[in-house]
Amino acid sequence: MSGRTIRQGKMDRGIFFLVIALVMIGLVMVYSSSYVRAYYDDKNKNMAVFFISNARVGLLGLIVMMLVSFIPYKLYRNIFVIIALCVAVGGLLVWLLIEGKAVNQAVRWFKVGGLSVQPSEMAKTVVILFVASMLSSKKININRFWYFIIILSVPGLFTTLILMQPHFSTSLTILAVTFYMMVLGGTYWRYIIGTGSVLFAVVGVLIVGRDYARQRVLSLFSPELTDGKAYNQVANALGAISSGGLFGRGLGRSVQKYLYLAASYNDMIFAIYAEEFGFFGALILILIFFVLIVRCMRLSKVVPDKFGSLLVAGITAQIAFQFAVNIGVTLGVLPTTGVPLPFISFGGSALLTTMASMGIVLNVSRYATGIKRDRGTSSREREMRKEGVRRREGGQV
Repeated sequence: MSGRTIRQGKMDRGIFFLVIALVMIGLVMVYSSSYVRAYYDDKNKNMAVFFISNARVGLLGLIVMMLVSFIPYKLYRNIFVIIALCVAVGGLLVWLLIEGKAVNQAVRWFKVGGLSVQPSEMAKTVVILFVASMLSSKKININRFWYFIIILSVPGLFTTLILMQPHFSTSLTILAVTFYMMVLGGTYWRYIIGTGSVLFAVVGVLIVGRDYARQRVLSLFSPELTDGKAYNQVANALGAISSGGLFGRGLGRSVQKYLYLAASYNDMIFAIYAEEFGFFGALILILIFFVLIVRCMRLSKVVPDKFGSLLVAGITAQIAFQFAVNIGVTLGVLPTTGVPLPFISFGGSALLTTMASMGIVLNVSRYATGIKRDRGTSSREREMRKEGVRRREGGQV
């Protein structure tokens, strides 16, 4: 670009250390919230089995995040790379539906060695890469209806395959992030509102048609009409949070993790955290997430091109959406879903893919910090150069 030289600089250390802090908190809480369940579930009575599993993935995730942070993010814009990733993840989702084994009436995982892999987690990142590439392409007019449909094709396909598992929460995450990126990308509101209304109606029909989904929604508004299981989960989570008080019971002293609260080390881990660390501890964790999200969104505004900006915004939106939904479910203001708390909840695929995604964000930050202004030019000249870039790129500086 005229007027400035762009090269890889130093990564945003603030984002890096915030991610590491969250992963470390997550490892501590996975052990604290899971050792009771591990004692009853593991044949060897190894109370650290869940912790060891997540610690291994966390270490692998750190390595992957650092490696990805050195890969120029513009490589992901290559259409052949995007298509290859879409085909690979789509193939895994199809293969999983055909050959996968059901766990709790859902087919979401398959084994690779001793590691459980969840393709739907990879699908989230691939969708963000695809949508960012399409929206930033100069060859595509995003406000022509057929291009709009093309952009929705991959998110729509993945959402359909994931709904067949079934996994409503991941499907909603993909759709929410896709539409958010489209808004940022400048898509016409009438397309977004029209398509969103249709999808909202479809989701409503699916919820009514599936007993477990209907039970979860009713437990929020009319618990007396349910079988009580979904409501009891929320009631136990609220009981854990309220019993924590201002300063908590102390690390390892939760009562609800003694088989009262299901998924205590996964979807409901925030309830155990609040029980052990109290209101102030929960507030600190929320603030860490808030600072990370704000820092990443600020980064998206100083990235040298539209693709990088949308990439960071999409990854940040995914983390923010999952964080908000998980906390909302735990507090009883949203229906119970299977949305994990990013970096904190137990789950190898989710942790690894989220850390890999943050590696992409860190690489983008290297280019944002690597922008060097030409010396010897006046502010007026620099502004004129900026205006010229905007006109050439259609306002996508």
